Amino acid sequence: MELVANAAGPEFDWDACLEQIAEVIATLFEVARRIVPVIIEGVTWLVDGVVRPVLDRSVFDSSLALANRCPMGFISKFDALAGKMMWEAQQKWGKRIPKDERALIAEAIDQAKFRPVNFLEGEDRKRLATWNRHRHGEEAIHTFTDALKSKDFKRGALRRLYRANDKWKAAIGFCPAEK
Repeated sequence: MELVANAAGPEFDWDACLEQIAEVIATLFEVARRIVPVIIEGVTWLVDGVVRPVLDRSVFDSSLALANRCPMGFISKFDALAGKMMWEAQQKWGKRIPKDERALIAEAIDQAKFRPVNFLEGEDRKRLATWNRHRHGEEAIHTFTDALKSKDFKRGALRRLYRANDKWKAAIGFCPAEK
């Protein structure tokens, strides 16, 4: 600063210099305030649309909370678990998932304490509730594993698993949101 003052001479106006520096700093902060959200939005788009589809399973496991965001709102924990597992199985096997792979998915859902009577939809749910109310012991269906083994409820259970898959894909940006 002394070099500047000596070079400018004794009439150097320190107050004006400091005011100009303050204006430059204020302008820089204003530009940063406007640009940072745009940069963050761009990075978010890049991660959501480009990077996330290529991530491996271990990263999905650690970032499940981030992936629960969805254009139609937040997806349920059931849809996050079942949909993610169905999506991974489809990546491995294609559109038709083998019976033993579906059994593994059903076991994982059962271990997470999700019951079909709480997550089946519409008529399937009503039929299962009626079935369980009138059937006792061995015939009552309390797990997704049992529902997939039952000829009466297999279709409804599979429909719900594929619906969870659709919700999961919509949540991570693979397909358009439902109407």
